Amino acid sequence: MWPPPDILRAVTREPESGARRLRTKATTWLAENWRRPPGRRLLFVALFSLALSFVPMLGSLGYFGALATAPVFAWLGIFVGVDHGLGLGADPEPAAPMPTLGWALRELAGLWLTMVALLALGALWNPNCDLLGGLSWFVFGPACSGALGVVAGLWGARLVVARRASRPRALLWGSLPFWACLGVALWRLYFDPVVFAFDPFWGHFAGPIYDESVSLGRRDLNFRVYNFAAAAAALALWLGSFARVRGQGAWVARVWRRPGLALTLVAGVGLSASYGLRPSKYGFHQTRESLREVLRGQFESDHFIIHYPARTLAAVEIEDIAREHEHAWRRLEATLGRAPQRKLHSWIFDDEKQKRWLFGAGNVEVSMPYRGEIYLTYRSFPHNVLHHELAHSFAGEFGDPLMGLSRRGLFLNVGLIEGVANALAPRPVDELDLHDQAAVLDRLDKRPPLGAIMGLGFWSQSASRAYTAAGSFCLWLLEQHGPEALMAVYQSAGDFEAAYGTSLATLETQWVEFLRARTMSEASIEKERLRFERRSVFRRPCAHRAAQLGARAERALGTGDTDAAIEALGTLCEIEAREPHHRLALATAQAIAGQSEVALATIDDARGLEDLTDMDQARIEEAAGDVALAAEAWDEARAAYTRASGHALRENPRRALQIKLRAAELGAQGKVERAAAVARYFSLFDPVTPPWVTRIRSGAIAVELGQSEGLSALGHYLAALQLSQAGLVREARPHIEATIGPRPDAPDLWTPELRRAAGFLLVELRMRQGDDPGARRALSVLEELAGEHAGYRLRVEQWRARLDDWTELS
Repeated sequence: MWPPPDILRAVTREPESGARRLRTKATTWLAENWRRPPGRRLLFVALFSLALSFVPMLGSLGYFGALATAPVFAWLGIFVGVDHGLGLGADPEPAAPMPTLGWALRELAGLWLTMVALLALGALWNPNCDLLGGLSWFVFGPACSGALGVVAGLWGARLVVARRASRPRALLWGSLPFWACLGVALWRLYFDPVVFAFDPFWGHFAGPIYDESVSLGRRDLNFRVYNFAAAAAALALWLGSFARVRGQGAWVARVWRRPGLALTLVAGVGLSASYGLRPSKYGFHQTRESLREVLRGQFESDHFIIHYPARTLAAVEIEDIAREHEHAWRRLEATLGRAPQRKLHSWIFDDEKQKRWLFGAGNVEVSMPYRGEIYLTYRSFPHNVLHHELAHSFAGEFGDPLMGLSRRGLFLNVGLIEGVANALAPRPVDELDLHDQAAVLDRLDKRPPLGAIMGLGFWSQSASRAYTAAGSFCLWLLEQHGPEALMAVYQSAGDFEAAYGTSLATLETQWVEFLRARTMSEASIEKERLRFERRSVFRRPCAHRAAQLGARAERALGTGDTDAAIEALGTLCEIEAREPHHRLALATAQAIAGQSEVALATIDDARGLEDLTDMDQARIEEAAGDVALAAEAWDEARAAYTRASGHALRENPRRALQIKLRAAELGAQGKVERAAAVARYFSLFDPVTPPWVTRIRSGAIAVELGQSEGLSALGHYLAALQLSQAGLVREARPHIEATIGPRPDAPDLWTPELRRAAGFLLVELRMRQGDDPGARRALSVLEELAGEHAGYRLRVEQWRARLDDWTELS
C-alpha cells in the first residue's frame, strides 16, 4: 500500500514526534520492503519516473514518453508475472491461478499509476500540453506492454516450476517473447520498406523524429486487439495447464475439457491469426508486395525502377520524373567518381497521408542506402529533395557494410550522414547558397558547434540549424580537399585526423573564418531569422500536440466545420502562445467563418507578441491586408500590404504579396473588376476545397486576367504556372511565351521576383518540350539577372547542368 499505513499514522497520530520520527518510520518501511521484489519494483518505478520527469519530451505524458517507458514496463510485467507464477507452485488449488493473475495485474496497475502520477506531477517543471491525450499514449504503450509482460512472465514461471524452480531461469523463459518480438520488429525495419514499427512490448515507433504528425489511430487499436487476442489464447492455455481432470494429459487436452477456456483459446488464436497474417490490411506493417498493390505504376530507366500511383500527376509526368532521376545520378557520379552497382528502387507516394499510412513518415523524405531504395512524396517538377535522398544512396557506397551509413560499432555520426548529403546536393534559398545560409546562422549566433552535431546530438538541434551547419561544413571540406577525403571521413564515422591530418576543432575554426569572410546583407539575415528560430522537437514540448491540432483544424475546414477549426486553433494558440503563425491560422479560420472583425482582433493580438521576426511582422501585415482585400476595402488593403513590403520576406511569399498589392492599387484607382479578379485568384477565405478544384478555378481566373488590360503578362504567367503544376506542359508553354516574349525581363512583369520566376518557368517548359536552344537562351538572361548573388548563380548552374543531361536523356 502507498503511502504505507505506519507512515500515515506517524503523520496523523503522532504530530509531536516531528520529522525525526517520521524519517525513522519511512526508513524502516523502505528497509523492510526493499527486501521484497514488489517493494523494490515500486521504489524503482518511483525513482525512474521522478528522474525521467526532468527530461524534455521523454519525461512527459505523450508519444516520446510512452516509447521510452513501454519496454521498461514490459520487463516489469515479466518480473511481476514470474514472481506471482512461482508463488503458485507446481500443483496449486484449482481456484488459485485466476486470483494470482488478478494480483499480478493489480501490482502492475499500481506501478503504472505511480509512474503516471509522478509524470503528471512533473508537468509543473516539464510542460505537458495534453495530459488526457498523453494518458492515452500511456494506456496503449506502457500499460498494454506491461500486461503482455505479465502473461509472458506467468508462462516463464510455469515452464520451470514443474522442474527445479529457478527465478533466473523463469525470467529467461519469460523474456523470450520480448526478444523474439524485438527481433521481428528489427528484421522488418531493416528489410521491409517501412520506417515505422509496431511491437507488443515496445509499442508504436513512428519513425523519423522530424515528422511531428504522430497520433494514435485505428491501426494502434488494431495492433493491440491483435496482441490481446494472442494473450487471451496464451492465458487460456496457462489456466488449463493447472486443471485437475480425470486422465491428466497434455495441457491442450486439459483445455478442451473446460468449454470456457477452449472457446477463449480458439477465439484468441483465430482473431490473432486474422490480424497477424494480414498486417498490411490493418496498417501495422507493409511489405513491397503490399506497396505495389497501391503504387501500381512502374517505370524502369537505366539506373532506376520507379514505383508510382497510377492515374495521378506522377503518372502524367513519369518520363520527366525518370529523366530527373537519371540527371541526379549523373551529377553525383561525376562528383564522387563512384556509383551504386545496382538499380535503385524509387517509391513515389501521391501525398503525405498515403505515405504516412504505407511507409511511416509523411512529412519526411527517406533514403535507405543498404536497401537501394528511396521514398518520396510527389512534388512539382523538379523534385526539390530527390537529389538529397539519392546522395544518401551514393554516400552509402562508402558507408558501413550493414547499413551504408557513417557508423562505427554503436556510434552513428548523423552530422556526417546528413551533412554529406546536403553537400552533394546543395539547395539555394533565394539569393543565398548553402554557405551563405550557414553564414546567416553564424551571424544570428544560432550555429551549433560541430562537435555537438557529429553524432546523435544532431537530433537535439532544430533541423534547419543542424542540416545547414553540417551541410555547409561538408561542402567546404569537399571544395577545399576533394571527395576522397570527405568519403574517407564518412567511412570512418568522423576520424578527421586520419582523413585530413588535423582535428575537427581546427577544421571548424577554418570553416568559421571562411563563413565570416562572406558579405551578408541585413535583409538576407532577417529573411532567414524565422527559419533558424525554430527549436528542435525535443525543445518544443507541445510539438506533437500542435501538429495534431493543426491537422484537426485542416480536416474541419475541409468539411466546412469552421467552429471546430476555430476551437482547435484556439487551443493551439493557448499551448504555443508565442507562435504568431498559430494566431494567423486562427484569423484565417475566423475570416472563412465570416467573422472579419474577430479575425482583425486576432491579428492585432499577433502584433502584440514579443520577439517577432521581420518575416513574422510581414506575415501579420499581409494577413490584415488579406482581410481588407476580401472585403474590397482597397485603401486599407494597400496600406497593410505596403507595410508588409517594408519587411524582409523570402521570394515566393514576396511575389504573392506584390500581386495582392497590385490588386489593392487597382481597386483604389477605381478598377474594381480587375482588382476583384486578382483577389479571386488567391481564393481568400473561401471554404477549403479539393486541390484540383482550386487549381481549375485559379487557372480559369488566370486566363481571364490574361485578357485584361494592364494585367495580360501577369495573367499569362499565372495560367502557365497553374497548367505546369497540373502536368500540362504543352498547354502551359504558349502562356509563358506570351508572358515574357523573347526575354524574361519584360516590363509588364514589374518586379525582379516575378521576372525571375517567369524566366525559370520558361526554361523548364522549353526544356521539357525538347527546345534546348530556347531554354539556354532564357537561362543566359537569367544568369545576367543573377548578378553577384551566390544563390541565384547556383540555381542557374544547376539548371544548366540539367539541360546538359536532358538533351542526352531525351
